[in-house]
Amino acid sequence: MHAVNQLDPLAVLPGEGTAIGSVVSSPAQRADAALVESVLAEVEVAYAAACVAVYQRVAEIVLERFFDGDLEAMTQRARHHASLAALLRDPRLRVPPGQMWYAIHLLPQLRQLGKLAAELPMSHHRILLHVRNPEVKLQLAVRAQRLSKRELEAEVKRWRTGRAPVPVSRAPGRGGAAAAPVVPPAGVHGASDVPELGTMVADLAALVEALSTLGNRTRLRCDARTPDWRHTLRRVVDRLDELVDDLEPNAQDI
Repeated sequence: MHAVNQLDPLAVLPGEGTAIGSVVSSPAQRADAALVESVLAEVEVAYAAACVAVYQRVAEIVLERFFDGDLEAMTQRARHHASLAALLRDPRLRVPPGQMWYAIHLLPQLRQLGKLAAELPMSHHRILLHVRNPEVKLQLAVRAQRLSKRELEAEVKRWRTGRAPVPVSRAPGRGGAAAAPVVPPAGVHGASDVPELGTMVADLAALVEALSTLGNRTRLRCDARTPDWRHTLRRVVDRLDELVDDLEPNAQDI
């Protein structure tokens, strides 16, 4: 069953009463395939833009109210901000903490990409978050408008391993020519020497997201069988902070 995304602009519709899929066309009618295709494209663009706008607005509120608009301060100190932590623990907050953290983490990328950010679905933004180099991120974002999620994942992997990208064969998007292959900037190298790191981090992020979902559903009620879960989680978080500090000087992020 699909979990409701609290930051999904269409997650809750007022006056909902008609089940999805309950609309039945008249037997005398025939679907206009071209019209359906056109409307589908417009709806996808509008939906992607709305999702991006919601995530950006949430992060901007946190940035302005807790960090006085200092993006660098938010990026570096959000995890240790007492008032922000209190907000995320507040049971009245309807947005899951995991999604709040994701919005905060995503904000620098949304600002960097500008209007282009609204052209990409959230699935593409998640992939681009692993691209640190601003020039490469921008090139990949332009190219991503014509790529599926799997194609973009493959594109990022090809760049990181130094292999040539696959040409885009589909028609260009609205008002633009087909994107050129991504060429690494001079002096920047992929992370072929540590290909497993990105996968491990992605798996860890998925695990944290799953734990966040569990926490929002059950409030993680502690019983006699799990007396030390909070202490254990805090030790894990502290250890992850240490690992990030250790890896940062030697990281070869793209």
